Amino acid sequence: MNNKPLNILWGLIILALIILTILVILFIVRWINELDVFVFEKTDNCVLNTNIIPNISDELCCYIGTAVTASKYVPSIDMVVNPVAIPYLPVCQGYCKEGVLSDGITCVDQIGQIEFNNCMNISTPIDCIGLSLPVAYAGTTAYYPHAATESSCLTKGKC
Repeated sequence: MNNKPLNILWGLIILALIILTILVILFIVRWINELDVFVFEKTDNCVLNTNIIPNISDELCCYIGTAVTASKYVPSIDMVVNPVAIPYLPVCQGYCKEGVLSDGITCVDQIGQIEFNNCMNISTPIDCIGLSLPVAYAGTTAYYPHAATESSCLTKGKC
């Protein structure tokens, strides 16, 4: 049997599929480019401004049992801080002793609302991209909100 016509047919089918795939990709790219998508224009990371945040070089580190952590309690802002940035909102919500309302920014019965607002004011990124603004520093290391109040850092010692 002569399979030449069948081989040509399969070749044409494969070529048609390749061309169809390319056309679909071009259509998708063109469609994405035509979307009116908001692009966040801030590209700078949140920088350490040592003029306005406390120097915590002399603060003791928090311990968990006998293990030292990188966290430190900062009395002036009543906050446990850490060199690893995490989202600030859950930390700030920790000041709301009775919890938060469904809007996520109002403390139940306003208990802890002033502390929550202070936390938001010092840790919300403005004109930069980041999970949080640095709220303290030690040397060249930035520290970020980690927990509200001293309750998660009751045992302290040398770092």
